[in-house]
Formats: sequence, C-alpha cells, structure tokens
Amino acid sequence: MGQDPGEEKGKVTLSDLWADQDIHYPGDSRNEQGKNLYGNFKAIYKIKQANRHLKVLLSIGGWTHLSFHPVVVNPSLRQKFVESSVRILEDYGLDGLDVDYEYPQNDEQATGYVHLLKEMREALDRHAEGKGPGCKFLLTVCLCLARLLIARAIDIVVVSR
Repeated sequence: MGQDPGEEKGKVTLSDLWADQDIHYPGDSRNEQGKNLYGNFKAIYKIKQANRHLKVLLSIGGWTHLSFHPVVVNPSLRQKFVESSVRILEDYGLDGLDVDYEYPQNDEQATGYVHLLKEMREALDRHAEGKGPGCKFLLTVCLCLARLLIARAIDIVVVSR
C-alpha cells in the first residue's frame, strides 16, 4: 500500500490493483454481471467467511512503498491520507489499518505522526458509528521503539489511546 505519486499527494492507493482486485483465481466466473471484486481481496473475503473471528488489516507504508515525511507534517496531506485510508477500509471490507512509519527523522515528523494517528483513530471511530453499536475498527502501528524512545519524540501513551 502506498501513496499516489502524481497530483494526489497524500492519497493512499493500492500498490498492485491487478493482484489485489482483478486477477481471476480457479473457480471465479468471468461471466458475472455487475462490478465484482476478484483477486486477493476476494480470496481474503472467502477466508473471512469461513473464519468469522479473523480480523484483516491493511498495512500502509513500509520502507519501500511510502515516504511519510511530507505527509505527517502537512495537515491537508494528513487529512487526504486519513480520508483515503478509511475509504479503502470501507471499499474492501477491512477490519482495520496498520500504519508502518518506523523512522521519523526529527521531532516535527514524530509529532506529525502522533497527529496522523490521532486523526486516523478519530476517523475510524466516526466511520464505526455509522456501522452500528459494537463496531470498532483496529488501528495498529509499526514503530522503531528503541530509536524513538531514546529521542523521546513520540509519546507512546498518547499513541496507544
């Protein structure tokens, strides 16, 4: 999962649409009417149907797919990031999101990351309200704790709320 490299800076997009939603696996019909989901997301959906307790989260970021630095320090880019993440969660029936940003380079980026996570949690909670009582979307993070704790740049208590 990464960001759109074009004009939509900050927007979260799928990194391989063909694998994620288009590829037809054995048993998939090519004659179904309407706009149907195929690919890995359909395979995951089938697994979830058979295992109702299973929670599926989408990881956004990581070393090779995303540069968070410009996004976390810019409120409008953070908003676009959050909105597009929640849209993908809804479109693909996910149970939550994982934000993988392990290496903020300075206090401004670390503080921006905390703001991003707070804004993401608030957006997920608002989205859950529309789904009915008891709905709660998961939000997880991947952090390089040793480095961040030494710098004291990210308040772990605030992030964990």
